[in-house]
Amino acid sequence: MSLIDNHNVIIKKMKKNTGINFALIFFGIATILLSYTTISSGLIKKNGIETEGIVIHLKDRLYPNKYFYNSKIPIVIYFTKDGKSFDIEDCEYCHKIGDRVPIIYDPKNPQNAIINTKGYKRNEIYYALGFLFFFLFFLYLKRKETLSR
Repeated sequence: MSLIDNHNVIIKKMKKNTGINFALIFFGIATILLSYTTISSGLIKKNGIETEGIVIHLKDRLYPNKYFYNSKIPIVIYFTKDGKSFDIEDCEYCHKIGDRVPIIYDPKNPQNAIINTKGYKRNEIYYALGFLFFFLFFLYLKRKETLSR
């Protein structure tokens, strides 16, 4: 087999595996982002200072497309031990104005804070479902590739 024939075989295999390569890259990026957010919020929970915030406002989130609903995002204000105030957004429709919300903030960077909720937040469930979807999609593509050989 000549060098040109070998090159053509490699190009054909690369074209055949484009979907799998794309899925792997996307899956890898999603995994890195999810790991980063999980680790950073875990560090804040471990090393942070607990305080209590109060929902002071419900901010409108407007979508430009008429087929999407408009939502209300709770804005929670909290105070550090030295009296500085910061605010943080919470999930849609989780709280109403006046609700008290447990907050954990980073003592070195007080504006870096998390809402201290019990159990799973909705975003974590979405991440897990997305992760599962791409994993199953990858398995489907891999199976499709082995059957076509």
